[in-house]
Amino acid sequence: SAPGLRVALDVSGFGFAIFDKDLNLVTHNKAFRKMREYPADLCKPGTHISELYRLNAKRGDYGAGDIEAHVKSRLEQTRKFKPYAVEFQLSIGRILSTSYHPIDDNRLLLTSTDVTESKRTETVLREREARNALVEQAATEGIYEWLIEESVLNTSPRMDQIFDLNPSESGARNWNWNERVHPDDFERYKDSLRDHFKGLTDTYECEYRVRDEAGRYMWVRDRGVCVRNEAGRATRLVGAISDITEHIDRETELAQKSAILESTLENMGQGISMIHFQ
Repeated sequence: SAPGLRVALDVSGFGFAIFDKDLNLVTHNKAFRKMREYPADLCKPGTHISELYRLNAKRGDYGAGDIEAHVKSRLEQTRKFKPYAVEFQLSIGRILSTSYHPIDDNRLLLTSTDVTESKRTETVLREREARNALVEQAATEGIYEWLIEESVLNTSPRMDQIFDLNPSESGARNWNWNERVHPDDFERYKDSLRDHFKGLTDTYECEYRVRDEAGRYMWVRDRGVCVRNEAGRATRLVGAISDITEHIDRETELAQKSAILESTLENMGQGISMIHFQ
């Protein structure tokens, strides 16, 4: 029924208004007036659309500039009676997405949707993504996500840089990280993973050698935490890898020098004494 339709339109989530061929208001729903905070006496049949534009301009909805110039610009666009859409922020902070649709017998349908919350969510997500990108760029560790059942390894740009990985390769199915682990370290690496997957350790951590794209082995410290399904089976491992080759090389060099010194002292056939000359 017509009353039922009117109620449905009044409680709908979008605002609408219909104007005749001369751009005089014919009808509208409550949402249209509420979104824009128009006074009731302005939104009555016969009001020209320019009066609505003028109020918008006076409130600053169109930004700085001459009020009549704003009204004239919008009237010129509207009088073309061609479909177009515009999105702008009202002076009260609400962001509206508005569309103009010519309909039969030279009438114009104007619809508005409040997109304030969705735009705020988009802004938050963009800021979060930008922040994460900066953190990732500044981090010395490479971040990865290993989808265990799918045998897919997703890597951060930093990890690609460390190992000179091809991003398309690291994201490919059946990409096998195990093949890069040094044979002498593989058992230790495997045992550390197995213990974590079995729940014997809260976190996975292991130091081992891994081969980069050029075939060179480097020492890494690999730390991660697995994500489990409802059955408790590990389905995903999220972790970070850091290149500790220089650290291991320094420790090895110091150990070798210490061993040489110790061996030299032990094999000396004579004592060491200090002689003080006067």
